[in-house]
Amino acid sequence: MEREDEISLALLHDLFENALEDSRISLRRKLAPPQMAAEDRWRVFFSTQCHCGISALLYVDIMKDKSANDVREAAPALLDVLSKQADQFYRMPCDLHRKMHLR
Repeated sequence: MEREDEISLALLHDLFENALEDSRISLRRKLAPPQMAAEDRWRVFFSTQCHCGISALLYVDIMKDKSANDVREAAPALLDVLSKQADQFYRMPCDLHRKMHLR
C-alpha cells in the first residue's frame, strides 16, 4: 500500500499534466525508453513539435525519494524550465531541426 506522500510514475504524470500550462508541450505518458531508466529517479517525458513537423523530446528527472508534495511545489519551476527549452527549440531554424532529426 502506498503512503499518501509516496510518488509513482502515474502520479507524476497526473501532477505534471494538471500543472502544464504551455500548450506547445505535451506529456508523453507511454514513452520510457529502457536505456533512459534509472533506479533512483523517475523520468517524465514531454514533447514539443515545430510547424516543420520535427519534434523535440524533453524530460524532467524526479528523485524517487521525493514526496508528492515536494513534486507539487517544484512542478511550476520544472515546467518553466521545459518552456524555456521549448523556446530554444522554436528559435532554431527548421533546417537545423531537420539536421538533428533521428530516423
